[in-house]
Amino acid sequence: VGITLSSSSSKKSTAPTTTSKPKKRDDSEFNYRVIKKAIAESLSAMKQSDPQNLFLNPVTDAIAPGYSSVIDKPMCMRTIEEKMRRSDYKTLSEFSKDVLLMFSNCIKYNIGPEGQWFRDEARRQQKVFQDHISNKAESYYKKELIKRKKVLDRADALALKEEKKKKKEAAEQEKAAAAALAAKKKAE
Repeated sequence: VGITLSSSSSKKSTAPTTTSKPKKRDDSEFNYRVIKKAIAESLSAMKQSDPQNLFLNPVTDAIAPGYSSVIDKPMCMRTIEEKMRRSDYKTLSEFSKDVLLMFSNCIKYNIGPEGQWFRDEARRQQKVFQDHISNKAESYYKKELIKRKKVLDRADALALKEEKKKKKEAAEQEKAAAAALAAKKKAE
């Protein structure tokens, strides 16, 4: 908020008049909270969609021989949860990218007829994620942003109304001071 001094006589008044500048809000904390909640709810739905817990824990070479030589960037729900807790995800698309990587890794590693069930299960869960879970997270995020915008718009409108009221009061005080000064000069 800038302050300017206005005058209606040769002497400058001490009543400040404020000028509005658009306030730039840092809503990053709000966005992180909303994204975190959307991811947490998505992970809960994903766990329900994965009754065998295929994607819950990191895959090791002891469980899947040669996994580390085939898969460059392993991903599982626990890793995604940890990244969520550390606020590593700045957008839902970053989260979705890791989820899709998790399914892609499963499809890539499980080759041949013995891997068919795993590939099918990865594709099934990927479809559930893309068709339902991801859409629900995006919808939740958008609704929260809309609600936030409405709240902030109301706050801005109230602040603007208050600012106009203060300007009017300041102008009235300045006018009264000028009238008092004029009356004093006239009396002299």
